[in-house]
Amino acid sequence: MRCITLQHIEVYNTLLINGVYKASYDFVSENLIKPYKFMQEQLGFESTPIFLSPVSFYVEMGGAKTTGELMAMEFDVPSECVNIQRYYDWSDLIYFMGLPWEFDGEIGSKKFKSVEDWGKTILNINKQITKEIKDPLQVTVPFLKREWLVYKTRDIDKLVDNHCDTGGRKRLDRLNTYD
Repeated sequence: MRCITLQHIEVYNTLLINGVYKASYDFVSENLIKPYKFMQEQLGFESTPIFLSPVSFYVEMGGAKTTGELMAMEFDVPSECVNIQRYYDWSDLIYFMGLPWEFDGEIGSKKFKSVEDWGKTILNINKQITKEIKDPLQVTVPFLKREWLVYKTRDIDKLVDNHCDTGGRKRLDRLNTYD
């Protein structure tokens, strides 16, 4: 699956030198550590989840850092490494993990015992995805590999303008279309 991510330039440098990049919790905001660790445990990752946006789908990149020494990278990730979530379900999970008393257990027509019980159902919806889906999606992987990298750019302005804090109203194109 073609996916794009915005990362610090050091992620790219690590890929070049080591051939693989695994994230750590060193740069994760305090309010995200619990949901990230929950995701890591549920998906069986050995390291911090890495977030990407799937090409050809509606995306919202609102959580991405958009300032500093950044690199946009497009990867062709093998399907067995891809875990897909609805962006806004993940955002809600972050919220409810921070304020669990706000969670009433009802999501749509389904009833859940706890935030975590609901969270388990949203972390990998690969089998539910079709090209017709209108919800903004995100992809998580346990690591990135140099051999998956197909395109990179430091010119991120157009990508950010089209997909960061825009409500997920646009489909993501291949990265070279944003240069």
